[in-house]
Amino acid sequence: MSFKFQNESNVPVNIAVSNGGVIYFHKNGLNPEQTWRCKPAWVWYDIMVFWSTPDNKIDPIKHNWTRIGALSATTVGAALAVGAIAFTGGAATPAVVVAGASVAAGLAGVAFEVANAALNPAHLQALYGVDNYTIKITGGFDGHVDGRQVLTVSRIKPLELHWRNKTSGSRGVVKAK
Repeated sequence: MSFKFQNESNVPVNIAVSNGGVIYFHKNGLNPEQTWRCKPAWVWYDIMVFWSTPDNKIDPIKHNWTRIGALSATTVGAALAVGAIAFTGGAATPAVVVAGASVAAGLAGVAFEVANAALNPAHLQALYGVDNYTIKITGGFDGHVDGRQVLTVSRIKPLELHWRNKTSGSRGVVKAK
């Protein structure tokens, strides 16, 4: 039983596999034409896939401590509220934010800049860990490299996740929004 990710896009991607907001599996920098597998347990998972840049790597240790701390604070807050003691808890910060008016990144030694583009992640929710899933990642950009080795992007194609549950035969497509 596994989740198999195939990067059929033309950009490197990062992948986070989480349960309850806690990242259990991750892959930074899955390059085009590469495949990565993880073997999740008998629970439900959410998947997030987004463009990989030098500055947006997944750090599960940092994210999970923040998330577990927020969950603990929420639990303690509920317990204190029962005793009529005021308590204010914090909120978890997201593992990754990928958006901006201008995003600069490197790809195979070629510098590129995407102006006025939101590079949003694609999400899959509620995948059962013991079902065999194949998830094909498509999307990327259209562009060309000039003589100075600068990539000019003419069109961004949002990431899409084409999933197939090999246990049940169900399938679908989700697109980054």
